[in-house]
Amino acid sequence: MKIKNKTSRLFSISCSILTVILLNIAPYFNLHAYASQEFIYEAQARALYDLGLYDGVSADSYNPDLQATVDRETAIALLVKIFGDKEKALSMTDSEAESALAKYSDKGDISKWAVKFIAYAVKTGMVQGDTPTTISPKKPIDGRSYATMILRNLGYTVDGQGWSVALTTLHEKGGLTAEESTRFMKASLIKDDIVGISYGSLNAVSPSGKTLLSILIDKQVIDSDMARMLGLNTELSPAQENGTEEDSLYNTIKNALINVADKIDISKYISGLTSDGIFSLINKIVLETPEILYYDSCTYSSNGILEFRYSKDKETALSHLEILEQRVDDIIRETIKPDMTDYEKELAIHDYIINNARYDTAYFNKKNISPESYSAYGILVLGKGVCEGYSEAMKLIMDRLGIECIIVTGKSRNQNHAWNIINIEGNYYHLDLTWDDPVTNDGSDELTYDYFNVTDLELSKDHSWDKDQYPPCTSVKHNYYYYNGLVVDNYEDFYTRIKTALQEKKEEISLKIEKYDRNIYNINSAINSAFKETPDLNSISYEYSINDTTGVLTIRFKW
Repeated sequence: MKIKNKTSRLFSISCSILTVILLNIAPYFNLHAYASQEFIYEAQARALYDLGLYDGVSADSYNPDLQATVDRETAIALLVKIFGDKEKALSMTDSEAESALAKYSDKGDISKWAVKFIAYAVKTGMVQGDTPTTISPKKPIDGRSYATMILRNLGYTVDGQGWSVALTTLHEKGGLTAEESTRFMKASLIKDDIVGISYGSLNAVSPSGKTLLSILIDKQVIDSDMARMLGLNTELSPAQENGTEEDSLYNTIKNALINVADKIDISKYISGLTSDGIFSLINKIVLETPEILYYDSCTYSSNGILEFRYSKDKETALSHLEILEQRVDDIIRETIKPDMTDYEKELAIHDYIINNARYDTAYFNKKNISPESYSAYGILVLGKGVCEGYSEAMKLIMDRLGIECIIVTGKSRNQNHAWNIINIEGNYYHLDLTWDDPVTNDGSDELTYDYFNVTDLELSKDHSWDKDQYPPCTSVKHNYYYYNGLVVDNYEDFYTRIKTALQEKKEEISLKIEKYDRNIYNINSAINSAFKETPDLNSISYEYSINDTTGVLTIRFKW
């Protein structure tokens, strides 16, 4: 018996049309030289340094250089150190190193300090060349390649398909959290990333059942007391690391969908699972994994075979994923600075997406919406998409930045819709990029913040969703307008803000009016009165937009 399940595509018309009115009025560590920034794995870098597994860039003082981009030679050298073979590598003679690297045409590109590390890794089979005749020492290292190196040196066989899911496999072996297995799926790592992978890998379980940490202790590379003092668990069991059967099924399906597999056998996992349970799990995986592209539906057979269908062929989907991952890396590099708070990172990516993407209006013209528009690829690479694409794009980048972000499905103005819930400093907020990127009457771009970090109560005015399935959003601390002091709750304050904007000849003012009532807040009257009370103003033109639901008012002055 076969049971079919089709994933409903979500879409929403971004019909927050701006009403524009034009008027004219006449008359802890001592880091020495290292300048500390907010990196995720600073403490782990110090722990690896104290264990003798990470050197940074200085022989005289602790300088982890966590912001630096990592190339293959740096990654291979760290790999040798993480597996406890630093002294063996450095003890090689120059002739031994030369012999080990003889077949590589680009061996002259290897930095002098890295020659013996790479030679040792090649000689002992720790690494393979980038090609049969090149080692590519200056090529940036990606997350999956470094995870593949770790797994192979733990004793696992990783083939071409295994490389593509190496981070997930390392998570399954206890080396990374689920969040980290997504965060490190980058085309280019910085040292903060590679420290995170290396440190986590100490807890990865080898085929023998021992963790890498236990192996290093047995080899007397590191001291167990020192490891415990640094907070490492020296007594992890394989059972703790391997996770539950449900985790394994989740990762098996996730890996298959990321790799655009035609079918998989899940018979060993299905004890007690119904077809509805399996379909529910698949939908959960798709919502939580924006790297899955073009999945359409599946068929489940009672013998445990899951067959998947996609709206694009495998070659296209995998090519688009590679392009997407590189684009995400580029966006983060161009947009995010190490000293940014999570709020600032969220705001920067919100603005980037809205400034560089548009809502796909094919629906308005009764045309078919392309599969790309439902994905992060559509938004981030093609610059066009619908609500599902906006929410997946935001989640994908937030995952990379280590900021918790959830995709919510529900309705908005009687249309199926998707948006995000984001965790900023322990508070959850709704974030709807689709509605912050309105389709305007004249086709112009608008960047708005009406739905930037709003509460359940606020969003309920024009959205509906199953509140039991998501964390409650009750704080206004990081709402754009509250955070920036742009909220008014009485006419006097409202009028004063407008008058001040005229006095300072601002080009734009944006306010959130609490409990907005058009009968109380007469915008034209307020601007006219403020204009008359402002000396030295001969004439002015302006336009404004007001969202009756959220009370967000934006006025643009033309001087």
